[in-house]
Amino acid sequence: MKDVANLVDEIITGKGYVLIPEVLNMTQALEARSLVLQLAEKEKLQGKVLLDDQRERVYGLVYKGEIFELMVQHPTVIAVIEAILGSDMTLGGFSAHILNPGFKLRQAFL
Repeated sequence: MKDVANLVDEIITGKGYVLIPEVLNMTQALEARSLVLQLAEKEKLQGKVLLDDQRERVYGLVYKGEIFELMVQHPTVIAVIEAILGSDMTLGGFSAHILNPGFKLRQAFL
């Protein structure tokens, strides 16, 4: 596990994001990716996916699979978030952004 202080510093003064490899192993990461793509296809038919040019957004992931709960409840993730926001915080949203072939980054987004 990387030092929480270094992760926080990279988010605040560095690139603005960090990778925390221990959150998911490769099998879990592939499972999460597959589930996001399945949800996107299903929810497109229901009009629930936001389509923006070559980008698709699937919202409410924390309610759509245990794998997504693991991602936001991992102790390192919680420690980093609490170090930035304090312990009195609530997850307000958790979404996936699917960047399809041909997507051109126009601006930074989270």
